[in-house]
Amino acid sequence: MTDPDDTYPRLATLVAGRRVDVLCRKDEPAPQAHGLVVRFNHDETPADIWATAFFGTPSATLAAGSRLVIGTVPGTIEKILPHGWTKDFPAEKALYLDRGGISLDRIEQVEVEHWRALRDDVPALPLTGIVFLSMLKRTRFERCVIHGMDFYSNATTPLRWGRWHGEVHDLHLAAIWVQRLLETDPRFEFIGDIQECVAATSARIARSSADYAATLESGAR
Repeated sequence: MTDPDDTYPRLATLVAGRRVDVLCRKDEPAPQAHGLVVRFNHDETPADIWATAFFGTPSATLAAGSRLVIGTVPGTIEKILPHGWTKDFPAEKALYLDRGGISLDRIEQVEVEHWRALRDDVPALPLTGIVFLSMLKRTRFERCVIHGMDFYSNATTPLRWGRWHGEVHDLHLAAIWVQRLLETDPRFEFIGDIQECVAATSARIARSSADYAATLESGAR
């Protein structure tokens, strides 16, 4: 287990000695014995902590009610592999905050080197949920219960060689990362079967990659 540090003081203060319930599905009701509730991106359900990549349409609920906003992308311009295209995270953040009427003093953002290390560890553009879990790991929370994290098992967007959403997220490697987290830090609890998630993402990649290869072969004829 990594020793807690003071990289994220506002998050650390809020979660110290407390249970944290991470709810990954939109509109998912909080468990009866919940602690601090965490939700992501475009969910419109109230939460104590909102984690966002500052992309897309801002959440009205995020702007109005959360106690802390967690930014899960760095405040830098980054090259995104495998394409090599440039992602201007600061510009996206500024536009998002302006549209949502969200003030900077409500935000604690992932540290650049932490995000880069996580990206290299996955290795792919890390999902918002994984970035938050990685930040939380550095604090002195008591217990974290992860609900509804299925690595988009029901998503209709095709995978190409394991990548999704512009081929920058790797869902299989994300599942493996969470599996390692659960094995190494007993404070984290996963509702479901993480081994089944790893197997399901592997199978989905195999099917989707085969379909993609067949499409390429058909187009070459």
